[in-house]
Amino acid sequence: MNKIGRDRRGRSLFAVVAGVALASLLAACSASSAGGTSASAATGSSGSGGTITVGFDNSLTGSNAAFGRAELALTQGAVDYVNSTDGGKGPQIVLKSMDSGEIGSGEAAANTTQLHQDGAVAILGPTVSNDCVAVQPIVDADQIPDFCNFADSSQLESASSYIFEGDGFETGLVSPMVQFLKAQTGNASPKLAVLTNYSLGATDFGEKFNNVAKAEGVSIVYSGTMSQSATSVASYASQIAASKPDAVVAEVFPAFVKPLVQGLRGAGITVPIVTTIASADYPILASLKDPKVFTTEGASMLIPGQAGNTPQVTALLAGLAKAGLTTASQINADDGPTMLSTDLYVLETLKACGQSCTGAELVQQMEAKPFSLPGLVTNMQYTATNHSDHTTYQFWGWDPSTGAAADPGNKTYPAGSLSMTTP
Repeated sequence: MNKIGRDRRGRSLFAVVAGVALASLLAACSASSAGGTSASAATGSSGSGGTITVGFDNSLTGSNAAFGRAELALTQGAVDYVNSTDGGKGPQIVLKSMDSGEIGSGEAAANTTQLHQDGAVAILGPTVSNDCVAVQPIVDADQIPDFCNFADSSQLESASSYIFEGDGFETGLVSPMVQFLKAQTGNASPKLAVLTNYSLGATDFGEKFNNVAKAEGVSIVYSGTMSQSATSVASYASQIAASKPDAVVAEVFPAFVKPLVQGLRGAGITVPIVTTIASADYPILASLKDPKVFTTEGASMLIPGQAGNTPQVTALLAGLAKAGLTTASQINADDGPTMLSTDLYVLETLKACGQSCTGAELVQQMEAKPFSLPGLVTNMQYTATNHSDHTTYQFWGWDPSTGAAADPGNKTYPAGSLSMTTP
């Protein structure tokens, strides 16, 4: 996996996701990339309570295609699950997918207009913030909410905005990361090394760590930013090793995670390493098999066949299997569970709202009631002035005893402030 070119709040402008079983994803996503009804929608068209159209707008071709296809497969699984919860008797969700093509091509805005004309009550996607910015005038004018993976903060703080975000802000991750690392190190005042990529969102993240270190009770012994031209992380690993930290925080592009860990371990640095959402996903954790490397999620990873899966998670996994996602690596690639939980929040609220629900009514209901799915996520909520829905975060690492990813301590941490100066 590789992500490059994030904007002001680290919202990815280009993403290429590897490690996903593309053959099954391509089969699952073979419904029209030009604007057809997705495979899961066919299931939803037979309910006795009518249908509700939801749009999906993402890059199914171009440099972001692997990410977009993975997102579509997860969304199809979410639709299958939500449509099955009432035995198919109520209004059924029909998912209409469109291909926004290359990022910044202008197709996202054109697709948004088309999906509105086709009766979509809400749109899931696009992934990247520049496309999300492009669609805002359309969704605001039509009062049809758009749930982007990533958006700029200025889009999320106004009650009049119809833009919502499904992944968390980096600046909101600082406080939960600090609390997690205090627990992992057993040290109330750990020394931290912080390495970020060159993007503005990531550098904001590093800057906030420095700004709030004293208030959080930690000290920063190394703070670095990878050059945009960097092709190796070796020199950064050496600098971090020389600082002798108690723990390492990394928001680096996924391609650099494994060599960073290997460089630090080779230098004798055996301390915990924690990464941000989608930096070290399940496939990377499985590849490293290092019990002291952790990734951040806004929801629990989903492990098929795992003892202790709730009935709701078991049913959800069955829905994902219909979309061709059967392994933990497929389901939890990139920001999988974090964005999947947002999809479910939207779809379940919309289904409860009913066939005649409008976009404005959907927003009103989502802002009035939190969303939980036992075993996946609890108490997600949008508010009128905070259109980012994850209120807690978890940290997942590799458990050698089970040969799968696990949440050590089974604990969630409250999201921090989005402010650059307040924890």
